[in-house]
Amino acid sequence: MYNYNYNVSYKNIEGDASETKYRKDVLTVFNLEYYEDIVLDKQDIIFNKFKNNKKFIEIFEKAKVNGKIELFKTYKLPHGCLFEYNYPNILICFFSYEYFEAFHLCLQDLFKTNDISDANFIKITNLLS
Repeated sequence: MYNYNYNVSYKNIEGDASETKYRKDVLTVFNLEYYEDIVLDKQDIIFNKFKNNKKFIEIFEKAKVNGKIELFKTYKLPHGCLFEYNYPNILICFFSYEYFEAFHLCLQDLFKTNDISDANFIKITNLLS
């Protein structure tokens, strides 16, 4: 389903190689060879698995309150309104280049200890500030 044990690391790479590594990392954690819509189903499973964790939900709430996620600032739905700030949409954005490396660390923590370490919680929330 999701490879929590895989170490995601692409932001320390410069240039196009960083984007390539990011895409490879996303496919690897979802155990895919190419992108498929099943990723959205797997993201729903991840959300449902951890939705009762206070820090996990605090991350989503911080994203909603701060409106920092760039996709939300620019993307409009077909009927003209802005992209809705709801948990499923925020989760999709957490798998974007900007947030994935830090968010994956939180998922690893949750999988291993059912809690997010303070260091990883601060890392993701700082990105959202």
